[in-house]
Order: sequence, then C-alpha cells, then structure tokens
Amino acid sequence: MANKNNSKPKTKKVHINALDKEKAIIVYISLVRRYKEHRENITCSVFIKTWLDMFECDKFNRSKEDKQTIREKHISSFGFVKNELDCKSYEEIIDFRNTFMIYQSREVPVELKQLAQSKGVIVSLAENITKHMSGFDVLVKENKCMTYRINDVPFGMSEEEVERFLEELPTPKELIKQEKSLVEILSDDSVPVKDKKEAVNKYKAPYATHEFKKFMNRFTIYNCKNQQLTLFCVNLCKRVGINNMSNELPIEYKFCVGSGKRKQSMKRAKGRRKANAKAARNRKGKK
Repeated sequence: MANKNNSKPKTKKVHINALDKEKAIIVYISLVRRYKEHRENITCSVFIKTWLDMFECDKFNRSKEDKQTIREKHISSFGFVKNELDCKSYEEIIDFRNTFMIYQSREVPVELKQLAQSKGVIVSLAENITKHMSGFDVLVKENKCMTYRINDVPFGMSEEEVERFLEELPTPKELIKQEKSLVEILSDDSVPVKDKKEAVNKYKAPYATHEFKKFMNRFTIYNCKNQQLTLFCVNLCKRVGINNMSNELPIEYKFCVGSGKRKQSMKRAKGRRKANAKAARNRKGKK
C-alpha cells in the first residue's frame, strides 16, 4: 500500500476519455510493479515519462499547442489513477483495470480475420492486457523477420474502428499501383516540379511497400534537389511511415541534399556522436 503524496501538480483539468483512462491504468500498473511497496516514488514526472515510453504515439510530430494539451491530459490522468488506485492492492488494481476494456474477448472475430486477409494485413489482440491496451492492432508483414503496426495507438482500436479501418485500406495490388504511379512521376525529368509537388501532396496511403520505401529514401535524401519538393517528400514519408533505412529514424529535412544543409548537419551529428562517446568513456572511467 502507499500513502497519499503531494506529487500532483496544479493544472487545468481536462476531460479524460476512456482510451486515455485505459492507458493511464496500464502505465500505473507498470509503475506499481516497478516500485512495489514504495509508491511514493510514483510522481507525476515519472508517470508522464513512463507514459511516453510506453505510448510513443503521444510523443512525436506535435505542435506546441498539442504538446501543452497532451501534458494537461497526462497530469489529469495521473490525478485519476492516484485517486482511484493509490490505496488499492495490486490484485485490486488488476480487477479495476478489467473494467476498462476496449474489447472484452481475446479472440479476433473470424469476419475481421477474413477482411484483414483480403487487404493483405493481420489483425491481432494483445495477449497480456496488464502491459498492453485491450483493443486491436493492424499489422503489415514486410518479410519473414519484420512485421509492423500501421494504426496509431498500440492495441487501441475498438471492433467498429478496426472494421472501418480495414474497409478503407487498399488491397496490395491497389497500393502497388498508387506507389508505381508516384514513382514514375518523380523519376520523370520531363515532369515539371510543380506537378511533382502536387502529386506528392495528394498522395495518401496507410503504409508503404519495401520497394517504395527504398525509392523514397533514395529520392528524398539524395536525388531531389528542389528545396520545397524535398520538404514535401519528407512530410509524405512521415505520413506513410517511411523511416531512414540506414538508422530506422524519421527522415529529417536537414539531412537531405535538397535542403542545402546536409553537409553541415552530417558534420554536426558526427561531432555530437564523438562528444557523447567521449563523455560516456569518461563516466565509465570515474566509476
């Protein structure tokens, strides 16, 4: 059991929806396992850091206003779990968690499996709902060793939401056709840059094939020389989930040739890596 503490900061109270309440409970369960009988160590800052580690979808590509709103949501969520769960045993917390379920069963309905198969994807549910949300994930199998999620919140979709999501997905053939059309436009030197920019901005797809990822990496980082088209391609990669294939991090405009900043950015990044490595060696030497 834990005593009440004064770690809840004052903030504007915001509405917490059912999805965020389930996230908050899962985060709190993780922290209760970590701190066991020392729940006074579960402060708001620890809670928020753990939330962002577990749900990276809340961390990236946000405006200042979005970040502030998300912080207020996190603080309100912390208040919710502290009020509801701080004096409960671990077993009681698990029972409470089971009242916040997006989807009650742990079996994927046959109809959803068939719909997913027709779209070339996989639908799954988490096996352990003390560590994960209780809803659905939609996965793409890229090769024998790589499968990745294409919905935003891990295991965060209801049955109705995942059915709608699947219905709107293109078939593999339709997706390849869309990708091929854009590749042809971007590869054709006779196509005006204005038309290329329009094609990139209009392109919408839920995910990318491996071949399209390879093309967009080469074109965006090395081949495109126009600044605005490069920026549009970087944004397309973010929308479609295409990372830099050399490090699996998001493609950054400043590291692209078309930005005019690649050489300086690469030099700075190399300098930071050396400085970090030196600092790590120094810390190790002091121990």
